[in-house]
Amino acid sequence: MISNYHNDPLKLSRTQDNIYTFDVSTQSGELAGTYHIRVMYPDVMPPQIESLKINGKTIPAYTGETAFTINLDDYLALQDTSVTFEIVPDVATNIVESLEHTFSMKGMATKQLSITLTDSVTTLVNTYQFTFTRSLSKDVSLQSLTVDGYKSNGERIPLKLNHSVHDEPYDLFEILDVPADVDTITIQANPTNANAQYNKASVNLNLNRGKISSVSKFKRKIKPCLCKEYQIVVTRKLGLLDLKVGTHVIDLSKPSTDWDGSQVYRINEPFEAADLTHDLKATPNHTSVTLSGNINRTYELEPGTHRISFEAKAQDGITKQQYHIEYTRTPSTDARLKILNLNDPKNKIGPAFNPDIYEYTIDVPSSKNFWDSSDFKVETMHPKTRMKPNGIVKIEGYDEVNYEIQTESETKATLTYTFKIRKESYNFPSDLHIGQNQGLIVPEFNP
Repeated sequence: MISNYHNDPLKLSRTQDNIYTFDVSTQSGELAGTYHIRVMYPDVMPPQIESLKINGKTIPAYTGETAFTINLDDYLALQDTSVTFEIVPDVATNIVESLEHTFSMKGMATKQLSITLTDSVTTLVNTYQFTFTRSLSKDVSLQSLTVDGYKSNGERIPLKLNHSVHDEPYDLFEILDVPADVDTITIQANPTNANAQYNKASVNLNLNRGKISSVSKFKRKIKPCLCKEYQIVVTRKLGLLDLKVGTHVIDLSKPSTDWDGSQVYRINEPFEAADLTHDLKATPNHTSVTLSGNINRTYELEPGTHRISFEAKAQDGITKQQYHIEYTRTPSTDARLKILNLNDPKNKIGPAFNPDIYEYTIDVPSSKNFWDSSDFKVETMHPKTRMKPNGIVKIEGYDEVNYEIQTESETKATLTYTFKIRKESYNFPSDLHIGQNQGLIVPEFNP
């Protein structure tokens, strides 16, 4: 008979030997022997999982399976993409590995997660296979859309869209007011459904001038693909880096705008009458811009107040900007001749030409019978003074003939230069005869 229990009840342990001991005696009370029984877990159990959690929420359907599928729709909000998967082991299991796994679920994808658990005491292992799924919304709309412009010095300038992402048209936006010194824009788009994939969620775009487009596309990762394309049309302003009329540098910060949108730069100080010809130079604010018209060329200023016009055109061939330079040049009052030279050295003028002397005598050979503008070269004091010389005049005999050059200044002041044209005289008699009734000369005398 059992006479004594040494450790009853026996508290079992997975880390120490479990020895259950009792004595056996005869009916007379003599000790017959002591028995020792080693108690062990059957084959020592591999690591077991008691429960699972998603983002702190227990999964009630899990009952310890080594292969289990979890639909995340029950545990994540629509906007949530981050998943924290937690394993709660059996209390009798001492796990070596991490019991928490974090990952992201974007798009309609199936994720497989294989986890091996190791008991630190028994070194036994158990492998679990978990499958995560999600049924996503078909929403591919935008929650927000922001565009920033950047200058070459890195300064950021927020750019304004022409309407909200919640207003129609939902897929087409425009940025109309991009400053001329903005070279790069950044586009940041956020979908309403955070699980929607975006092929260009953040876009850096180098800008030419004119209209340019950035196309962005949201989609679900499933076949056939559910996609929506969004387009942003950016109109970057045309501008000038510098503008010069000769040595005169124009202040580009103070243009005025005409009714048609053209920009007018006014030069307030008038040019002198002799300040006639200048090089017009302008540099556009981007190499993609072309200039046409009266620019980057030599230009002759007209008297009075006038405009010099030219155009800048963007690479899109559509966006244009008209420019005008408004100036005033004082008209010339000087109608004088500056130079008068006779082409034939046989022709003699007297006195020597002087711009302030208006009457001259020109002696020509006796063989010359006509005089016209081909016989002289003349230049006016001011390039814009008009000249009106006589036409062809006939030189008959030894009589003087008058030849006139009329001039008119820009202010309509006039002068007349008069030239008396005559044939040269000879050193022989002009008449020869015999006294009255004293005879005849044959043939008759002719000088």
